[in-house]
Amino acid sequence: MTESAPQNEYEYRLELLDQLHDIDDERVPIIDEIADIEQQLIRTKEQRDAGELVDFDWVRRAKGALKHRRTELHRLNTEAERIEKELRRMTQFSVHFVTAAKAMLPEDQYEEIVQAAHKTEGESAALLETKA
Repeated sequence: MTESAPQNEYEYRLELLDQLHDIDDERVPIIDEIADIEQQLIRTKEQRDAGELVDFDWVRRAKGALKHRRTELHRLNTEAERIEKELRRMTQFSVHFVTAAKAMLPEDQYEEIVQAAHKTEGESAALLETKA
């Protein structure tokens, strides 16, 4: 995550995408841990149902760990949803801005802006490829 404030909307969008990528990287091991704990608890329940003795302190700790990991996953999911909502908002604004600009600007000025945007888009794609 970037320490300095973004310079423009493009940099802000990149920062949000980086944050979303970081969240995805954090979610994967948590999801795996949740699945592992759940499987262990299922095996323990099967052992208990079969009449074997189980370590109830371990079960309590495992359930606590499961609750903690689910809470962490929920926090990450909530943050990802906030970022995705912000990205959607930015996209919606861009569409409305282009529509308004096309209606208000002389055609030659609008076309000049479109050409500059295409140039920036090409530069953005090249930058994203280097970050990947």
